[in-house]
Amino acid sequence: MSRRARDIRYPDLTIGPFELQPSNIGRSFRYPPLSKVAKESQPTPANADRDRVKKVLAFINLASERGGRSLLKLEASGNIPELALRLLAAHSERWRAAEFSCDVSNFHHLASAKGKLPSLQYLKLNASGKALETMDIFGVTPNLTSLTISGALIPRNGQTIPPSTPLLHCYRSKAGGSLDGAVLGVGLVTSNTFGHCIEAFDAMLAGLTLPHLQRLTLWIHRVQYPEFRLPWRHAEFLAFSMRSSFHTHLKALHLPHVLITEKELVECLLLQPLLQQLNISDHQRVKYSSEDHILMTSSFFQSLIRTADSMCLVPQLRSLVCHSLLRFDDAVYLKFLLSRLEKGCTFETELFWFPLHSRELCPDVMTQIQELRAQRQLAFSFDEWDYEA
Repeated sequence: MSRRARDIRYPDLTIGPFELQPSNIGRSFRYPPLSKVAKESQPTPANADRDRVKKVLAFINLASERGGRSLLKLEASGNIPELALRLLAAHSERWRAAEFSCDVSNFHHLASAKGKLPSLQYLKLNASGKALETMDIFGVTPNLTSLTISGALIPRNGQTIPPSTPLLHCYRSKAGGSLDGAVLGVGLVTSNTFGHCIEAFDAMLAGLTLPHLQRLTLWIHRVQYPEFRLPWRHAEFLAFSMRSSFHTHLKALHLPHVLITEKELVECLLLQPLLQQLNISDHQRVKYSSEDHILMTSSFFQSLIRTADSMCLVPQLRSLVCHSLLRFDDAVYLKFLLSRLEKGCTFETELFWFPLHSRELCPDVMTQIQELRAQRQLAFSFDEWDYEA
């Protein structure tokens, strides 16, 4: 067992096609390896399958008993016995983290867990087979902080994720992949059409309510789709933002691959007074855009300048990442940086230029920036944007 696994304070159950592995049940708890059971289960006689189910159920019962009332982390995949799923559902009030990778038809065996998940924080669902008509599998999960859905669970044909489930972070993908609990990612749900991606984005904005979200990132696969940018859905996002009460908790907003106008961005930022991190980008002409989209303008940086006697955008901003065509007044940019300096704090900013669009900042501006860096009042980087990284 790895050091990381030993540090977990709740039982860990892993169910595969031929194995169940409980761990961290207690210091004195030992269980026999099931590799021999797996080999014996490869033939298809009915009695072999029955023996496998018995062993799985026995281990679930044993792990549950030895674990007392401690919380559970479980992973179930493959051809999971119906009775095993029903038994796991009976202990749903102890689930802390759960991952199910199986045919979509298996989910109804977990029906008894619906509405009985007070401790569930991490949920990952990867389903094969026919798409579900509803996403409401487990009902309200009051403490859920991370959700991954993939496969047949991705909303299609107008389906939406039920807004009744409060979420802190959500990652959506087509085929599994890693989970970054701090990122709400929107990739291409279908790999070959622009329209389906927009449809999925609209469904997400309409179907999600995230009353605890602290960091929101909208991204695309730039290496696979270098000509694609995600068109901003302004009215839909504003409704999503207000429904989720972002003004009370959203602290980071990352929009490097989004086609948004300066006016739309300003209207969006006016509703995010607690924002501390912002990542935005200009965009050159691409397949789905006939003109350059410029966000980093002198007027935009002017709106970010903080003064003692006036309101400004995102007053708590502590980090700004800009991918820019560098079409702004350097003096205004410097004035913005100076206005954000605070005693005892370091303001962080990264300014990236596009390939073939580099230029030097004004020498006087760079001199002041270097002085601020030396004083550790400003963390500043100025480099070419490698958007394939």
